[in-house]
Amino acid sequence: MPDAFIFALIATVLVIAAALAATPATLLQTPERRTPNVERRTSHPGSWLEHSSILMYFVVLLGGAYLVRYFSQAADPLNALNLNILNLAFLLLGFLLHGTPARLMRAVQKATPAVWGVILQFPFYAGIAGVITATHLNEQVASLFVRVSTPATFPSLVDLLRRARRLRPVRRIEVGD
Repeated sequence: MPDAFIFALIATVLVIAAALAATPATLLQTPERRTPNVERRTSHPGSWLEHSSILMYFVVLLGGAYLVRYFSQAADPLNALNLNILNLAFLLLGFLLHGTPARLMRAVQKATPAVWGVILQFPFYAGIAGVITATHLNEQVASLFVRVSTPATFPSLVDLLRRARRLRPVRRIEVGD
């Protein structure tokens, strides 16, 4: 047992040393002080939500309640840990520590400029997909469109859905021109 502990300690020290050696010097400098954000004063609802802590605390409250429920229902909480639960826990911790969506986005963008959007959006898309498939909402929506669609209304429905998603409308191609 002591050999495994010593090996784990040496491996941890080596990994930290390698990470520090690979870190650019600009990241090791002391962080700048927080300055008030001028963008907060904009009147758009989206901008207000980006700079408000209400949304973050709501998400943290919902996610925290889910984690408490998840671990309280598990027979063995330690074995209930999986990658999705760890991702959720660390994401919620990041939300809580940054306070607003704008600060979280800036921090993730500064840390990982090439993939920051994917890192923040993927957990939400995966969660939405999980809710849609687990609740069979996909079957309900599909059956609704099947019931409403006829050969005459189908092109209009597709055009309506594309406009709702703010994509370009379907261009009709005339055959024989």
